[in-house]
Amino acid sequence: MVHVCRRLTGSSGGTTTSVRQFQAALGGQVIAFQDTDDHDADPDVISVRCDAGRLGRAYGWASGDAIATASDVLKGADLVVCHMLLQYHSQWAAKYARQFGIPYWLVPHGSLDPYVFSYRAVRKRWWMRLVGQRVIREAARVLFATERERAKAESLVGPLRNTSTLPWPVQHVDLQDKAERRAAIRSRFAIPDSERVLLYVGRLQRMKRLMEEGRELQMIYAV
Repeated sequence: MVHVCRRLTGSSGGTTTSVRQFQAALGGQVIAFQDTDDHDADPDVISVRCDAGRLGRAYGWASGDAIATASDVLKGADLVVCHMLLQYHSQWAAKYARQFGIPYWLVPHGSLDPYVFSYRAVRKRWWMRLVGQRVIREAARVLFATERERAKAESLVGPLRNTSTLPWPVQHVDLQDKAERRAAIRSRFAIPDSERVLLYVGRLQRMKRLMEEGRELQMIYAV
């Protein structure tokens, strides 16, 4: 089992967490195409240094010398799990998996959301035309976290017959002391008990629909 990804670092946030969760569940090593030194030394992670030039920074390109060890690791796998698309690591993983006769899974992590193609669109659409469509359709399985993610991806690439929906795990939180926790948070931020509090979990990004959800909540409260 080999997982292939780009930027396995703390600054990558949710993607790094998900890759680690897949590794914990399925085992195996990780091949990570890195363009920074912001990552921990880990015997289960094979780091491939991306080229220092523009192609390396923008596309994660790595030369043959840099990926020699990674190629040997991938060659011995019985399954390749490729995380994210639109970058060189996914093109490389799919190509060598086919060459070695190894099935591969794709985990898009939102990279097939139409919103992703609203910026740097020309480059991404050319990648999909030249590389991506084949990578997706020849995958043994394309794994989505939700049915909504799958539907949005199919609106972009067309119907897919090789998909599965696998909700990501959520850590159980002990709520036995929720009253004490609520009081502590309100005390910390000086929020009176009479005030309503709205907690929003997500990036401060337009695609998260902050304004739209705010208006919907206002309508609910008005009713």
